[in-house]
Amino acid sequence: MITLRSLNPIEPHDAQNDAQKISIHDHIVKLILKNPRITRKQMAEKIGVSKATIERMLSQANDIKFVGSSKTGHWEIVEDKK
Repeated sequence: MITLRSLNPIEPHDAQNDAQKISIHDHIVKLILKNPRITRKQMAEKIGVSKATIERMLSQANDIKFVGSSKTGHWEIVEDKK
């Protein structure tokens, strides 16, 4: 009998990773509420993650948007309209 291993194994869902994403999102929201003009770099330094992680979280977040120009703009938390 020959056993073949899959070349593309399916990795189990990582609940800890999801919890970490929620935690980072919550930190970002708190920082924005405290200072709407905070930069991505400042967020990364305060949370202790990379700037790329912050940018990824912001691009995935439906409730956070940047308004205005890169120099004079600010962050806004968008409320769900239900």
